[in-house]
Amino acid sequence: MGPQSMKKKQQLQQQLHQIPKLDKFIIQTYKEETAPEQDSSTQIESTELKEGECSGEQNLESESVCELEEEISQLSPSISPHVEVEQRDISSDENEEQKETENQSNIVLKIQAEKEYWKQVLHRCVVIKTLSERGLAFRGDSEIIGSPNNGNYLGLLELIAKFDLFLSNHIENYGNKGTGSTSYLSKNICDELILLMGKHVLQSILDEIKQAGYFSLSVDSTPDLSHVDQLTIILRYVSPQTGVPVERFITFLKLEEHTSLFMANLVVDYLVNKCGIDFSKCRGQSYDNAANMSGKYNGMQTHILKQNKYAIFVACDGHSLNLIGRAAADCCLEVIIFFGIIQEIYNFFSSSTKRWAVLTCCLEPGASVTKTLSETRWEAHATAVSAVKENSESTEEALAQESNEREKR
Repeated sequence: MGPQSMKKKQQLQQQLHQIPKLDKFIIQTYKEETAPEQDSSTQIESTELKEGECSGEQNLESESVCELEEEISQLSPSISPHVEVEQRDISSDENEEQKETENQSNIVLKIQAEKEYWKQVLHRCVVIKTLSERGLAFRGDSEIIGSPNNGNYLGLLELIAKFDLFLSNHIENYGNKGTGSTSYLSKNICDELILLMGKHVLQSILDEIKQAGYFSLSVDSTPDLSHVDQLTIILRYVSPQTGVPVERFITFLKLEEHTSLFMANLVVDYLVNKCGIDFSKCRGQSYDNAANMSGKYNGMQTHILKQNKYAIFVACDGHSLNLIGRAAADCCLEVIIFFGIIQEIYNFFSSSTKRWAVLTCCLEPGASVTKTLSETRWEAHATAVSAVKENSESTEEALAQESNEREKR
């Protein structure tokens, strides 16, 4: 075989190997069909080579080269369509992946824009903080935006909307939609925001107490308007920022029993498990003089001391002083009659609007009117006596006018 024929055959074989073998079945089938022919041609070549005829060698070279060219020409048309299909499939897959990526990025952008929008709405709803600080009512008789009876919460939002274009557009688009539509203007969102703010304030107080280290406990119970007895918990500690003693209201606890052991366990369980406070840091406890609270042998203060011997009990001085003054006054008949007359004067004028008008006309401008007595605060007795003493002449004049008017009848 000549060098040129060898070189051409090698090039053709390289081209044959470089053809993408994407359809193995076609190539394998073609090889099986052409195998007998190749074997016979090989036998002929070997026979001719043994004979040593140069002309035969040249014919075999040309035949071998022609066979390779024919094989390449036969394989190329059968493979090229599959190559094109595969390339189209790859390009279509790439396009689908690109579209999916773009859709995902668009969805993420929409979600972020939606989150940012509702955050801006919540920033406007923080008027709840202003109402809470001042102890004002939130809701009115209706929840209709634009109604004069929709309460302070919606009323303030309407006022802000006059100077805030964003809130104005939000109220126009989402206001008065009714239940089932999100607006962040309903009473449910208002209550939820109040609850979240209350938790945040409570956590700030608890963090400050933990930073201060030591605290004292004050507890009292009273029924509310719904006739549910509630236990009030107040903690007193020294502020780590200012160094000034402060008292902080913590919570109301529903009181199901009035036994000293139940109340002691209720308070300790709440402070330890709910608030995470180290109760061993408690250095004082103070209650009123009720037997179940301050009893020496079976009161609440005794059960607290069993759990923390450093929580020294200090009786409420205001309550003790009130009990002492009341007991001292009740043992003297003249004092009982005196305070009885003070209360009767108040009852006489306050039971009639006409008589109250006569009394106010007789009083000098800026003078205080008569006051009622209080069973729980002895200080109210002093206020009621001072009002009658300072305006005794005006009070006598008002009583005289009422007496003359009755005689005329």
